Amino acid sequence: MINPQGITDIGLINFYEENGSDTTRIVYCSGRLKVGNGNEVGIFSFAVSGSGRRRVILKTNGPSLASNPDISSPALSNPKLSLYEGSSFSNLLDTNGDWEDYDGNGSHNPFEDELDGRGIVLLDSSDSVLWANLFAGIYTVLLEIESGSSGLCVLEVTEYR
Repeated sequence: MINPQGITDIGLINFYEENGSDTTRIVYCSGRLKVGNGNEVGIFSFAVSGSGRRRVILKTNGPSLASNPDISSPALSNPKLSLYEGSSFSNLLDTNGDWEDYDGNGSHNPFEDELDGRGIVLLDSSDSVLWANLFAGIYTVLLEIESGSSGLCVLEVTEYR
């Protein structure tokens, strides 16, 4: 991948599909990218299709990558995740920097019980997570440094029913 400064950089995208009817739908996608300061933010867009709302979880793994011996580059120490409607940054839907401190004021994450009930493991409290009920459309995720140093980050987008 080429970053905004024209430098070749690391990138990885995975897709998983559900095939249980006459149509195939992507229900999981993830991307690994290097996130830094200033213009080195991570930008990830995805589309939701169909009628009604889709229950989606967006999860970052930055600090939790640090313990993975297969990762040779430093992990992003404290990612901040922001979800926008559309392909611009004009309509912010939600943001999170530390999943345990959901609103930045020490509040318990209201989705922690749902995460546990679905078997979703968050290994580090500095990773970020958002739940969203999304209508059909385009959505953009902005990954930034909440605090600390730059590094690799994995963003996962999963639809739950």
